[in-house]
Amino acid sequence: MSKKESREQRKLRKAKERRQAEQAIKDIQFYSQFVPTVELRTPEEVAAWLNNDDNW
Repeated sequence: MSKKESREQRKLRKAKERRQAEQAIKDIQFYSQFVPTVELRTPEEVAAWLNNDDNW
């Protein structure tokens, strides 16, 4: 048996990698909405940002 990857296996692997990359991009886009766009330096600033309904 050859350890060389067949064309079909390579095609499936590439498709899987592409789907994983697309999902990672979607995840980053989703979670980025929860990241503050201002610098928060103290726990009080973080708490104030989290408690501000305008941020959600």
